[in-house]
Amino acid sequence: MQMEVAEGGALDGQELKVTLGAQMPEELRIISIEVIDGKISPQPQGAKYEVRVLDDGHAKIGINNLNAKIGAGEPLLVKRLVDVKKGITQTRDISEYIDSVTLDGCELSWKTKIKPTGTVRVEEMLELLGLKQEQLGSPVVRKEIEWKF
Repeated sequence: MQMEVAEGGALDGQELKVTLGAQMPEELRIISIEVIDGKISPQPQGAKYEVRVLDDGHAKIGINNLNAKIGAGEPLLVKRLVDVKKGITQTRDISEYIDSVTLDGCELSWKTKIKPTGTVRVEEMLELLGLKQEQLGSPVVRKEIEWKF
């Protein structure tokens, strides 16, 4: 997108929202916008994911098991492939990155924290919940990203 601001002029947030919105796909929308002076790099702080599960009973068991481990302060260990060419994996505790997991009927959602040290990958979350691809009724969709400026 290209916008020009007259010399000495200010960038109007509402005008920017309208201009950006006109160039975005129909299914995407801007909820709010804030114009900040200076050079600031936004940092992601969290994300929300949603997926439809075919069997809510199996998902409930996975959530209960996960919550029990979190409540007991147990580490949530996953093996993460860190070098594809060499096949090197690393065991990581991802408990600090899980914010919440909810199930509403067959709609499963979870919120993760994103830190400079990492976050939870979608496949890791599904593994922790004991869910396989064939148990999902839709693709996993990232619905929100929380940014810090």
